[in-house]
Amino acid sequence: MNNSQLQQQQDKDNGLKLIEMHSEEQALRQVELSVKKNEGQDLEIIFGEEEKNKVLLNSFIPEDNKKGFYVAHLNYSVIIGRWHYEKADEDKKEIIKLSIPREKEFLAEHIQKVKFFNKDLEILLINKKSGGPEFNGRIRRDYNSGDRGTYCVECQQALFGTQFEKIVSGWGKLTEERGTEIIIPFDNLIGLGPDKPLFIKIRNYVDFHRETNQAYYTDCRLVSFIFDCKELA
Repeated sequence: MNNSQLQQQQDKDNGLKLIEMHSEEQALRQVELSVKKNEGQDLEIIFGEEEKNKVLLNSFIPEDNKKGFYVAHLNYSVIIGRWHYEKADEDKKEIIKLSIPREKEFLAEHIQKVKFFNKDLEILLINKKSGGPEFNGRIRRDYNSGDRGTYCVECQQALFGTQFEKIVSGWGKLTEERGTEIIIPFDNLIGLGPDKPLFIKIRNYVDFHRETNQAYYTDCRLVSFIFDCKELA
């Protein structure tokens, strides 16, 4: 099947797909964040003082996939960029380093919600109180196995933006006639237009009511960006 046929099939089923895989979830509580500015931005994830709240990200993030994308909802904007994980052994802290667009501020006290994701996992942090960067959330990791796992429904949601413009190396801008603008960490979306948008893949997790067997969604996460039927790296 060529790319044109793949696109037609994608349009036909709206990107919906039922899959089955194993999924592990770990709750995060009393997480404190601080933002340190170096050449770019470092987002330091520092866990609560209680031993039961200490969860090492390193144990959840696969060795071969310690990077991905993030979507941060701040009080004043939404920022999309890339992240990669580093373990700072000398001070026992774990650091997620962020790339951010030029002229954008990333202030921890203004974060409402932030998602770090790739094909294997998502780290979700939600601000639990106004006026201070203290967060609850979860880590969810997916993996394939020969055993029966969790049912998931995947879909693809088109991002606003019917025109693409490269800004600088590694960054581009999606715009629409009505004025909507999104800065994205891609600089080569050639051919993007109304009939060929940038998608974000969303995975919805399914469970069943014990008594009625009624299916319902228990969680959802971001997985990847898709353009021209290809997952972007």
